[in-house]
Amino acid sequence: MTVDVGTGWRLTFDLSPEWLFCRLSRNGAEASPEPSLAQSVWSIAEEHQLRRLVFELDEEVRLTSYLVGQFVLLHKRAELARGTFRLCGITAFSFETIHLMGLASRFPNYRNREDAVMGRLP
Repeated sequence: MTVDVGTGWRLTFDLSPEWLFCRLSRNGAEASPEPSLAQSVWSIAEEHQLRRLVFELDEEVRLTSYLVGQFVLLHKRAELARGTFRLCGITAFSFETIHLMGLASRFPNYRNREDAVMGRLP
């Protein structure tokens, strides 16, 4: 399933019985600086009654403080619902933004989806 979340942004979702996998990518248009990410992801999670989320970024997506803030919102929503929010496959360049914001311990960068689901830290 694919959803456009603001000008220039696309979220692709894959579902398993217990997990929602989300991938943010650009769709070729001039990208708006603040896509409605957290609300869009959480709406899909609620629709499918899933509280375990794994989030990925396409390589061309540059991680901004706004996007990290959206991760924080999703993490809080998942925790309040007794779920999980994990990141995987984030490039070292993008992950540096999370590290500089002091959030690397909250958001470890799992190598791939399988490691994120199993909780195998990098």
